[in-house]
Amino acid sequence: MAQRISQKVVNTFIKGLITEAGELTFPENASVDELNCLLQRDGSRRRRLSVELEDNAVDSSFTVTTTFQFTTGRWVNVAGQAGLDFLVIQNGSRLYFYSTAEEPYSNLEKSFSVNMASFEHAGSIGAGNAKVEMDSINGNLVVVSEAINAFYITYDPVADSISTAQINHKVRDFEWLGDTETYSEGEATPSIQREYDTANAGWVGDKGSAALTDYETANSEYPPLTHPWYSGKNASGNLDAGEWAKIFAGTSLTGNGHFILDFFSKDRNTASGLTGITT
Repeated sequence: MAQRISQKVVNTFIKGLITEAGELTFPENASVDELNCLLQRDGSRRRRLSVELEDNAVDSSFTVTTTFQFTTGRWVNVAGQAGLDFLVIQNGSRLYFYSTAEEPYSNLEKSFSVNMASFEHAGSIGAGNAKVEMDSINGNLVVVSEAINAFYITYDPVADSISTAQINHKVRDFEWLGDTETYSEGEATPSIQREYDTANAGWVGDKGSAALTDYETANSEYPPLTHPWYSGKNASGNLDAGEWAKIFAGTSLTGNGHFILDFFSKDRNTASGLTGITT
């Protein structure tokens, strides 16, 4: 019988790149080294293409070094204009912008840039040492990283300029600072935490402060925090301490959250006008 020549696949490399197996137990269909190949999830691979300058390329106004972080992003629908997109380049602590209206992009570098060092927080590792993440929201570009306070960039298409603003994160204070097990009863000598919790529960402001004064005058103590002061309003909209006391509210606490605090530095003294509360 005549012999026939045929090819047989010896290794399909579908298990990808494995560098830590021993020579005697090396798994089949895996490679120990790769050069200029991109491995896909299905086990296939394709050649990594080379990089070359685009036609009519123009050098950037800045120099890229290996000392700081470098990353890219895209600002879509700039200033709310459909189809107007910017390519955003982070080179260290600065952001640079390129219009994508036509190719080559390198020829369309904008005249403005953003120095992120001005948004560094206390103890920051340096804006140039952390890669930023960015996203487009309502035509603006929001920029965040571990090294800076979050900020957003606004573009003025008429003046062809940008402006920046820091994002100050605010939250309502829904925490109770004092011993809530005692809050269903009045307190003649309230702690600073009880004073804050009372104000944060609504006994503050023009009407709330007046209600607290009226209650203290009538009862010589701070009120229980089981229901709001306006539960006992009279016809004039002011607190009637006697009528308020007639309302049975059990031991459940009333709602709180009057004060709005900075998310990263909850300064309750400044918010309430009190002193002695730990920030």
